[in-house]
Amino acid sequence: MYAPWCGHCKTFEPIWNELAEVVKSKTDLVIAKMDATANEVAGVSVKSFPTIRMFRVGSAPIEYEGDRTLEGFKKFITEKTGIKFDNAET
Repeated sequence: MYAPWCGHCKTFEPIWNELAEVVKSKTDLVIAKMDATANEVAGVSVKSFPTIRMFRVGSAPIEYEGDRTLEGFKKFITEKTGIKFDNAET
């Protein structure tokens, strides 16, 4: 969840876009971004931008607190979902 005017979000966006490219072949996973200044998610508070959460069917959202790097996100996804990445998926 981001704000269009947020400098941190603008800096972070290329990494997020790269992650989306890496996981596009994973049919059970969607990488999305939402303008939190124009949209809300019931029961989810946004205290700073960007706010990164994993939403899993039937579970409460999981807040991401790791490194905001491609490797950090891949590790988080693997830990929380079991989805693995091979070395070709940089």
